[in-house]
Amino acid sequence: MEYDQLKGFFYVAKLGSFTEAASRLYLSQPAISLQVKALEKEIGERLFDRVGRKIRLTHSGEVLYKETEDLVGKLDEIQSIVQQFKSIGRGRLKLGASDTTSIHVLPKLLQDFVAEYPNVDLTVSSAYSSDVKRLVIDRELDVGIVTLPVSDSRLDVVPLFSKVFTAIVPPNHPLAARKQLRAKDLASADVIALESGTTTRKIIDTLLAGEGVAPTPVMEFSNFEIIKRYVAEGLGVSVVPRGAVDEARDGVRAVSLQRKLSIESGAIYRRDRRISHTARAFVDMARSYFLDDPRRSLFSSSAEAN
Repeated sequence: MEYDQLKGFFYVAKLGSFTEAASRLYLSQPAISLQVKALEKEIGERLFDRVGRKIRLTHSGEVLYKETEDLVGKLDEIQSIVQQFKSIGRGRLKLGASDTTSIHVLPKLLQDFVAEYPNVDLTVSSAYSSDVKRLVIDRELDVGIVTLPVSDSRLDVVPLFSKVFTAIVPPNHPLAARKQLRAKDLASADVIALESGTTTRKIIDTLLAGEGVAPTPVMEFSNFEIIKRYVAEGLGVSVVPRGAVDEARDGVRAVSLQRKLSIESGAIYRRDRRISHTARAFVDMARSYFLDDPRRSLFSSSAEAN
C-alpha cells in the first residue's frame, strides 16, 4: 500500500470528484483513477459506488477515509517541514481571514511579511470566520484570523487586536448631527446589518440585546463594504468597524456609540499539528505588529479618537 494511493483516495473521497482531486494534486484524472483502482485491488474491497456522474463511499471506503484523514494531514505536514529544512527562508503559508480584515488589516502586515520572507509562497483566502475556522480544522489553511472567542480543543488561539464599532448614517440623516448614539437610537431607524449566522452578527446582536435592543434589519449583506455603500445611498443606518470607515471616501457620517462596542480578533491554527516555521514566523510577526502599535490594526480604541 503506497502513500500516493492513499492520498489520491483521500482527496477523491473528500472532494467527491476524481477531477477535483486530480486538480488538487496536480495529476491527471486517469492517474488518480489508477491509484484508486490499485488500492481497491490491494485491499480487495470496492471503495466507491458510482451513481450516474456522482460517486459515494462504500462502507469500506468510509472506514478507510476516517483512518487516512489524520495520516494524510500529518505526512503532508512532514513533507512541508522537510522542504523547509532544505531551503531556509522558503516555505508555504495558506492564510484565511474575513473580507474586512483582508481589506483593512492585512495589506500592510503582509507587505512587511513578504519583505522579510520574499521566497515564501503566500496565498490568502477571504471567507467568514466560521468558514476560516473550518478550513483550518480541515488543514486547508495553515493560519486563520477570525472573530473571537473560538472554543475548540483542536485549535490554538492567539489574540491579536480589537475591532471597535461605530454607527454610520447618511450625511443628511437626522442622527448625523448627534455626537453619540445610544443603542436604542438605532432601533428606531432602518438598520442594515451583516448577514445573520455570521460570528460578528451574532456577537453584535448579543451585545445590543444586553442594552435591551433587538433591531429588525431592513437589509442584510455579506460584508461591511456593501453595507457602507447602501448607507451612503440613504437606505438605512448600520454598525461597522470604525477603522473600516473613511467618511469622505465612503460618503457616510460616523457617529460613535455611547457604550463602547468591540469585538476581539485573533489567529488560529491546529493544536495537534506542528506549526511550520513559516506559519510561526507570521503569527509572531502579527503579535508584534499589533502589540507595538495598536493603531496599525485600524480597529483599536485609539483609532476611534482619530
